[in-house]
Amino acid sequence: MKIDDKASEEISIIVPVYNVAAYLRECLNSIEKQTFRNWECILVDDGSLDDSGAICDEYASRDPRFRVIHQKNGGLSAARNSGLRVCKGKFVAFIDSDDYVSTDFLDRMREVITASEADVVQCCMMEGYTTFSKNRSLVKDTTTLNRKQVAEELMKNKIIPSYMWIKLFRRSVIDTPFPEGMVFEDIYTLSNWAKNINKIVLIPDMLYYYRQRKSSIANTNSVDNIMDRIKAFMYRATKLREIEPEAISGYLSDKTRWIGIIAAARNLARYMEDPKKRHEGISQISSLTQSCPEPSLKALGLKKWWRAYLLRNHPDLFITNIRLLYAFYFRKHRNVQHLFD
Repeated sequence: MKIDDKASEEISIIVPVYNVAAYLRECLNSIEKQTFRNWECILVDDGSLDDSGAICDEYASRDPRFRVIHQKNGGLSAARNSGLRVCKGKFVAFIDSDDYVSTDFLDRMREVITASEADVVQCCMMEGYTTFSKNRSLVKDTTTLNRKQVAEELMKNKIIPSYMWIKLFRRSVIDTPFPEGMVFEDIYTLSNWAKNINKIVLIPDMLYYYRQRKSSIANTNSVDNIMDRIKAFMYRATKLREIEPEAISGYLSDKTRWIGIIAAARNLARYMEDPKKRHEGISQISSLTQSCPEPSLKALGLKKWWRAYLLRNHPDLFITNIRLLYAFYFRKHRNVQHLFD
């Protein structure tokens, strides 16, 4: 993707928009109130059927820093790619249209990325529910990582989750488009961009508000969605090992692959209410694991190893085990009951 480093707008913000009229104004207000002023915001109305497109036009009519693209629905990746094709900034931020950011989001992120000469800076987030919110602290202190460490932490998916929207990217990092026609595109994309990230700075500042919604991809536990998630994990393990073979050993690759598979299968077993679909989905995942190396007790620990064993050899017992434990997992029940939408 060609870059215009001489653009007057220092930061480009790309906001994909689809049927979020209930939340969009809060998002755009948070962008409009940024203490850092030298930005452009590309609003990509991806074929919305509600008032989202009109709201985008309203903001663009009163503030020329907002620019609107109206297009036929093509999905999140297609919307982001449309924004990348026209944006002009030296740095790029992605904000989801049902979330919002702190007024100093751009100021703080820009301050860190320029002072450190990093390729990417990442902040922490608040997870918002209908009646409460909670801080998700990814790091306690400012942390700087090199490319090998970036690859390793992307594999572990703990302090560097694959979310695009808590990061500010230098444009030189972005050399491939988002893959269209699939979900969990962030996992694929960051795995591809990792080769260009020689330095990332992680800061503990809570600057992003992540709204937890029932209809979000992360909270949609259909069989197809879960299988796509597992395919994304598989791609990440292969791609990152290809980029940094010294950092991503076969041991780490196999370990994180199993952890991802177990987590995806656990969510399907917990939240899929249709017993037939639940059984079919877990059976599909069980069949997929037959091509994976045997899970290691040392690598996974007893609990995850036991779940991996059941998933691989006794999928129905895996379902029974997960659902029985979930019945007593009251904090997760509370979270599900207080999702937006």
